[in-house]
Amino acid sequence: MTKKPQTSKEAAEKVVKNIRRKTRQTYSAEEKIRIVLAGLRGEESISVLFDSFRDILRDCIFARWPIAGGEVILGKALEERSLHSVSSAAKETGIGPALLTQFLVKAGAFSKDDERPDARKTFDARRYASLLNEIPELIGPIEMRNLMSATLSQFKSLVDDSVLVPAINIPTVKSPWRREDGIALITELSGYAQQIDVIDPLWESLHAAKIRSGIRTGAIIEAVRTRQLQLGARAGQAGYAGLCVLKNEIDALIRAPLRPKHVQDLTVSAFGRQIGMRDKGRFLALIADEHTTATEKINPTTGVAHLYMTEKDIQAFHQRFMTSPTMEAEFGQHRRKLLTEVLAAGVNPFAPNGEDYGYVFLRSEVEAVFRYANS
Repeated sequence: MTKKPQTSKEAAEKVVKNIRRKTRQTYSAEEKIRIVLAGLRGEESISVLFDSFRDILRDCIFARWPIAGGEVILGKALEERSLHSVSSAAKETGIGPALLTQFLVKAGAFSKDDERPDARKTFDARRYASLLNEIPELIGPIEMRNLMSATLSQFKSLVDDSVLVPAINIPTVKSPWRREDGIALITELSGYAQQIDVIDPLWESLHAAKIRSGIRTGAIIEAVRTRQLQLGARAGQAGYAGLCVLKNEIDALIRAPLRPKHVQDLTVSAFGRQIGMRDKGRFLALIADEHTTATEKINPTTGVAHLYMTEKDIQAFHQRFMTSPTMEAEFGQHRRKLLTEVLAAGVNPFAPNGEDYGYVFLRSEVEAVFRYANS
């Protein structure tokens, strides 16, 4: 007896019944979706009947699953990954899930109390892309000291005074330091330095000046930046260990506290480091998106145009935004404590359209947190 051919409607009903039969068993949500996809892929003759459902399902998968860029789902490729899970990010970066989770919790990607398994613990792939790229490049304290040519005590002094701040401050993370932070500090200070004789007794190292005078390392460096102290670099001594200040100028600072001076124009990168936005790209993006201002000027030495932060630009930034270092300067508590309180109060970093400018906050929102706390 010849078997009667199925109509499209009957074929569709058969697919749906088969899907229902299979999903009566105990499957995870992901397994059920994959069964549905397999059913749809296997019935090309009824494809048109499922077009609307397929589009809805695909959009849902793209929005909620950590799908890799370029992966084809129901006939359409995802152009760019929008979600990562801890598992997918660990696989792509080669970073262990446990270590990666510590960084992501610290960055605010999800709560430390999030009990989802790694495969389902998702976060915004675009927002945290720079963090994922940065983690494998972080270095340990010994490598950081060698990079800067700093002794253990000199390096510890810079860290204790928050001149150098680790990317993540968790004791179990053995490589928390950004290589570019150490290079940037030495490059900046070397730009202020004049060459001096290796045995000139009128000069002393920055660390020796700190120990002798009791003036914080950060305050000494700030005095160098504002030209209240001259800086020397001993011949033949590279890096931080070779940087020195005049003893008589340190003595003068002991007698007369640091005085404010006219704010000098700073390069965008130098100002970014001062306010804790060490990722130059993020601060430039903030300027490019017209959330704050900068002024283009010709460098008198090179004759090349660069973006500078004038006194007016600096004031405009501080009037609108705050970062953890500027919070510390204004409220008098440690920056990490203040940052924790701001995040705990539900204040999110400034990201009007989902951009990633890092930990920069609207001043009005930060001030509201501390006004409430002190009321």
